[in-house]
Amino acid sequence: MAQSRHPSRLARFLLFSLLLFVVLYGVAGFLVLPWWLERNLPEQLAERMGWQAEVEGVSVNPFILAVEAERLSAQDGDGESVLRFDRLMVDLNALQLVRGIIGFEAIRLEEPFVRLDPVGYVCFAIVPFVKSPEAQDKSGRLYQRLLELNQTLLMAKFSIDDDLDVVLSVEYPSEELDRSEFDDALDVLSYYADRHYDELRALIA
Repeated sequence: MAQSRHPSRLARFLLFSLLLFVVLYGVAGFLVLPWWLERNLPEQLAERMGWQAEVEGVSVNPFILAVEAERLSAQDGDGESVLRFDRLMVDLNALQLVRGIIGFEAIRLEEPFVRLDPVGYVCFAIVPFVKSPEAQDKSGRLYQRLLELNQTLLMAKFSIDDDLDVVLSVEYPSEELDRSEFDDALDVLSYYADRHYDELRALIA
């Protein structure tokens, strides 16, 4: 009799643990993450770009890995608009997230506006792609491999930023940028990220 009760208690414990995980995951995704993004997105734009930004609202569905931001606007130091949209909807790729890569199934923008420098470049980048290791032997192997890869990449390049993060980027002249080039840039980033992420991670492991 005691033996039959033990599996029953174990099953109830596992079921309770699973339900608790689902509830906590849902609370974190539906409530905590949107709150965090609404407060940190403007701070990141100010820190990295020098822009003053506002976002009206952010919503997240953690079960289908969808993120939606509404009415974001950003101004430069002179108060001129540099970026705004009514709505941004992003569907994330679950398999790539498991591998540590932020990949997208779909990106949809409503009423976007981006101010471009007509004689400049637009840079699409994954930052950080990987972080440089502290050990000199590992970082040396990593940097040597990045130099080799840069001889073979088309439209993209690897580089190292001021924080020693590895950056994967694509640059386009802004005067030639249209919707097809925008789509091409995202496709190139996704392709090379999938192709080289595991290899570079293995070098620094």
